Amino acid sequence: MIRLLHVVTLELKEFYDPKLYPAYAILSHRWKRRKEGGKLIDLEVSCEQLRDGSGCAEGLEKIRRACEAIREFPVEWIWIDSCCIDKNDAVEHTEAINSMYQWYAESYVCIAYLDDVDAFEDVRNSDWFRRGWTLQELIAPERLLFYNTYWQGCGSRNYYDPGLEQHTFQDKSFAISEITRIDVELLRLQDRKKIKRKLDSIPACQKMSWASNRTTTKEEDIAYCLIGIFNIPHMYLKRGEGKRAFIRLQEEIIKQSNDLTFFMIASGNCTSMPYAFRIQYWASSSVTTYHQGIFGAKIITC
Repeated sequence: MIRLLHVVTLELKEFYDPKLYPAYAILSHRWKRRKEGGKLIDLEVSCEQLRDGSGCAEGLEKIRRACEAIREFPVEWIWIDSCCIDKNDAVEHTEAINSMYQWYAESYVCIAYLDDVDAFEDVRNSDWFRRGWTLQELIAPERLLFYNTYWQGCGSRNYYDPGLEQHTFQDKSFAISEITRIDVELLRLQDRKKIKRKLDSIPACQKMSWASNRTTTKEEDIAYCLIGIFNIPHMYLKRGEGKRAFIRLQEEIIKQSNDLTFFMIASGNCTSMPYAFRIQYWASSSVTTYHQGIFGAKIITC
């Protein structure tokens, strides 16, 4: 089941048969928090808050602007993470997280809203490229367009240009590759099946390195956000499990693959091996931890 938001009426509707899903767009962005009256206010807007209008005005405005942007495309529906998932339903939440990569892959277009940049030339300063969840959102879609803080188009991942007035969607694949260390060849693909085949052919250690400098609000999410990247069929969510989630992710990778390159031991200068991971055992106290690995190891990124 996927829940979609109508870009004109702002009606939420559930679709149960994947074969009958309507064409839809999808939003990639970051929810934030801000201080108000000495308290932290969450700008994320849930299903219930959207329906009754009780959501934060700033969060509701982002949803409205995203819908306006999508009206320029030949689709009537959009998927937005918070208001299209009922996070109070544990089963639905688990299924949504496990389906998310596929939802991005099957979208008509994904728009990435960079609220902290004026132009793509400033993109190196954007937190969007440092968040865990945006990794799959960068790779999975066939069409990915970047919008700046003013909701103006400012770039494309793979030279897709819908030809919209007052927007500039120049190919930014080489710049993105420099920022993320993801192969340009993968970034420039425009067919989800080819993207999937290319992604599956890339060693696990290389894919792990893409996530090494990214962060998530919840510790366990650094594992959950990689479920689709590693093509894990299903992984149950255990909120609050922390680092244990990353160990479970590794166990799932081992179950379906002979690729154990994420245990590769790098030698020499780390800067010359950007895709390698080193293993330091618990006996060493002079290293910093990225995540605890199985077999009692600490995985350290180079």
